[in-house]
Amino acid sequence: MTKTIIAGLLFFISPIVSAAEVTIPVDYNRSSMGIVSSLIFSIGYGSNETTLFETTPLRKANKGKSYPLYSAEDDPQFTAFVARLTDGRDDTLYFTYRGGATFTETAPESDYFSKTSGPYSPDIGAQRINSITLTVDDLDFNLTVIWIGIPLFRTAISFKAHVTISYHPAYIPAVVSPLLSH
Repeated sequence: MTKTIIAGLLFFISPIVSAAEVTIPVDYNRSSMGIVSSLIFSIGYGSNETTLFETTPLRKANKGKSYPLYSAEDDPQFTAFVARLTDGRDDTLYFTYRGGATFTETAPESDYFSKTSGPYSPDIGAQRINSITLTVDDLDFNLTVIWIGIPLFRTAISFKAHVTISYHPAYIPAVVSPLLSH
């Protein structure tokens, strides 16, 4: 009975102690034709069902702000995104920037997550995702006008941010294993 109680306590306390984060840096510097004063950044897996932050327009005033997602109540695609994030496959992440024009960059999950689950999984692996947060570090729009008989407007967009994924291991901690084996 005592072993069961100790094992139970360690199992429930250990994830609190071993919480971890992984950060994905975002750096976007592009020019767009026209007058642009907002940017929509999204991260996903190439389908609307897995795309996060796509309804959050960002402006200069958003510098320093964070946008945390904890569940599907915060973003309807949260659950589908987390399912892909923890499926054990090296899926492709899509980083989409919409500001005047649309630009998309891609990268395999293993570029960001291979150190979180070691050789067992190229993505986050079997982790319990607590939150996914977009933090805007810097955002600037610089408008220039080129005169060619008529004015041509061009906006240089500079966006620096990071996406932080907070998680807990979803496995039985090594401390508990010996107690359960007796």
